[in-house]
Amino acid sequence: MSTFTSMISHNRWLWWKEFRMLMPLALMLVGVALLLFVMTALMGNSYDVNSYVDDVRLLLPIAFPILFAVGCGAVLVGQEREQRTIEFMSSLPLEPRQWIAVKFAVAMLGLLAMWIFALLCLMAMDDGHGSISHWRIGGIQGMSNAPVAYPLWIVHSVYLTICGFYAAWRIRHPFHALVAVVALACLPLAISELFRYVVYVAQRHHLSGEDVRMVTTGLIALLIPIMGWLAYRSAMRILMPQTVGLAESAMPETRHGASDAVARSGNTRSFWSTAPVMGSNWSSMIWQSIRSAPLAIAIPTVLLVAAITGNLMLSEQTLSNSRVIFGTLILVSPIAVSWLGVLVFQNDGSAERIRFLADRGVSPTKAYFARHAIPFAILCGCLCLYSLLALRRTFAAPGDPMQLTIPSLLTVGFAAWVIYSTSQWTSQLFRTLILSAIVGPVVSLMVLGWFVWSIGALETPLWLVAICSLAPMLATWWSMRRYMDMRDRPSSTLAALGVAVVLIGVPVGAATMRVRQIPDMASATRTNLLDEAEKIRRSAFSPIVLSLSKGNDAVFRRTDRSEMLPIDQVEQWLKTRHPTPQQMIPALADVRQHPELAASADKFAFFNLFNTLMYQRLTYESDPESKASWQAFSPWLVAASEIAQSLRNSTQWKDQETADMLEIWIADTLGVPGMDAWKDDPSYQSTVAHLPTSAKRNAARRSAVLATWARYLAKRDNSLDQGLSYQPAYLATWMRSRRADAIVETALAGLRSHDQSDSKSSGDASDAWLRQMHHLQMMPTMPFDFGPYAPRIRSRPAIELIRSGSTYPAEFWGMPWETTIDQLIQENVQ
Repeated sequence: MSTFTSMISHNRWLWWKEFRMLMPLALMLVGVALLLFVMTALMGNSYDVNSYVDDVRLLLPIAFPILFAVGCGAVLVGQEREQRTIEFMSSLPLEPRQWIAVKFAVAMLGLLAMWIFALLCLMAMDDGHGSISHWRIGGIQGMSNAPVAYPLWIVHSVYLTICGFYAAWRIRHPFHALVAVVALACLPLAISELFRYVVYVAQRHHLSGEDVRMVTTGLIALLIPIMGWLAYRSAMRILMPQTVGLAESAMPETRHGASDAVARSGNTRSFWSTAPVMGSNWSSMIWQSIRSAPLAIAIPTVLLVAAITGNLMLSEQTLSNSRVIFGTLILVSPIAVSWLGVLVFQNDGSAERIRFLADRGVSPTKAYFARHAIPFAILCGCLCLYSLLALRRTFAAPGDPMQLTIPSLLTVGFAAWVIYSTSQWTSQLFRTLILSAIVGPVVSLMVLGWFVWSIGALETPLWLVAICSLAPMLATWWSMRRYMDMRDRPSSTLAALGVAVVLIGVPVGAATMRVRQIPDMASATRTNLLDEAEKIRRSAFSPIVLSLSKGNDAVFRRTDRSEMLPIDQVEQWLKTRHPTPQQMIPALADVRQHPELAASADKFAFFNLFNTLMYQRLTYESDPESKASWQAFSPWLVAASEIAQSLRNSTQWKDQETADMLEIWIADTLGVPGMDAWKDDPSYQSTVAHLPTSAKRNAARRSAVLATWARYLAKRDNSLDQGLSYQPAYLATWMRSRRADAIVETALAGLRSHDQSDSKSSGDASDAWLRQMHHLQMMPTMPFDFGPYAPRIRSRPAIELIRSGSTYPAEFWGMPWETTIDQLIQENVQ
């Protein structure tokens, strides 16, 4: 203990130096984690993504300690080698073992802090029930009862940290070291998968998930001391004074890549010396971007080609049988694309080479496009490969295991473009390759996820999202001149804030404008209408509920559930069941006894009544001149008018719509051929006498609209939410109240337009309220001319619209059937 205390007290500067080197990585990961939690909480309000967001939120706390473990070795050692401070540190009176111990201790403390942060995040997501807590270790001994085994990943993060040190000491190029760490990270998982496969082949026995995790944990525990010993040997080989020169000379690559190794060898006729070393023309700049670090460019290219080929060439059965292969192929693709973007400004010695171009007066735009030429060409070539393989899979023969529905080239290309654009922006924003390579994929996937969510939940237009995806590219182009002169701070930070505002603010702004497009009711008008609505609501009594009798209800509900009834049962029911209206609807007796009371009917009862009325009408039309036929049909005609009259007394908007449909049926029925012969019949006269005039009908509608609005605001009625599902899923909550007010105001405007139908501007006014109602009720992508409020639809007989089965608020208002009823009333009076 005294030795450890002495090491801290005598080397506080060293501890501070190591913590300072590691702090940017830790802070950036914590910042990204908090931003992701905010985004997932924001997206979680959308009803269609809740389950996926919960899964992502469970995995997020684990991901960031793992990313820290991957990057801490490369940061603590790779930056020392990249900035050539190892030689200076080796010249100090500091034992190599002590320096190695301090670096490892700082890394372990940082990893511990990241896991504490992860556990705090998991505790924050806990719902308070210990038995299903997302963070506590329970269930199987040594395993978590959450979807992922946290002890396994804690041990794995320690293993990754040691692998990071080994790769950083062993490999000079930081990007190559990072790729080596990723490969070493997959080693125990691949061995476990191989072990599972061998057990299955040998014993035909599937290992459980707990068994596989136990094997993986034990394997990682065995690899930790082995990798620790290798890392220590590699570090001592570099740091020991007598081997510094030998170690550095043994490295094939230096800060400026393979050219220095060629220069030391004296071979001027190598492959690398055949191209110009540096120039200001296009070919030499593009060639230099390849020459500076060919392996760094080759690695993401090979990974991307392998991922595309594996996903499209392997059969669906092969991918589904091995989750490791499938998950790896899916994860490798965005990482490879992101690394291509990172290498635009963070290739080997890129900053110095770009500064070299600036000193020779090369245009920033020219240098900008030259840096993008090779990575972007590789990305386009991979997309061409994807399109060729996708065509092969798309046109596979039916039943072929290669036949599978895959994303379109446009979808894949857009996702690749967003990832590439965001990653090249982060590579210019962060000074070091390691930070860019670690943070770039995370940030780019965040941006891609945000765009996908905004398109789905906010319904942001695709063209607007495409314009937003250009913001990172424009930011790096705008900062290129200052970046070439190495004076891009703080302008690059301000540009980053601007890009963040564009990426987040534009979809949010478009959604806000979408909500604001719904007209807002004036406060004075709203107050006056609410007072009137409350008076109407309070004066209303409980309505008579019109429901079917039990026998009819059972038959109709079976058909309503789309059950296939045998035809003989249907024929038998039609032959034996000739109910009177009161037998079908027992509440009709109360309607006749109290005609002044209001009635109410649900959609199911009405449409089954409507179908029965149509059946009785067809029976009558088969022999319209027969008195027996009229006597059998006329009770249904009178009952329909009585029900419609009682529904008109209702203060519920839906009942007014039901009354409209009944009156439409009555008006259409009284106009069938042969009906004029029964005009003097009491049943005919009684039917017309129950029909209201247009003025009375509109007054009843107005009262019902206002009363429904009052009940809606009191949360006793949700009928004004009809059509809300057509609006963006996430915006529905924000526009709900404002939309209800707009629907009420539009409906009242439609009633006023109907009352003033003789004025000069009536046509324009009618079209205006119909267009507004279409905007409030229908999908944003549906044109007005194809909606239910379009003139070409309203010119059709209204009864045809009822038969379609889909009705919309105020759909039948102001149509010719109302004029027909007014004419019938006038004829009856005369």
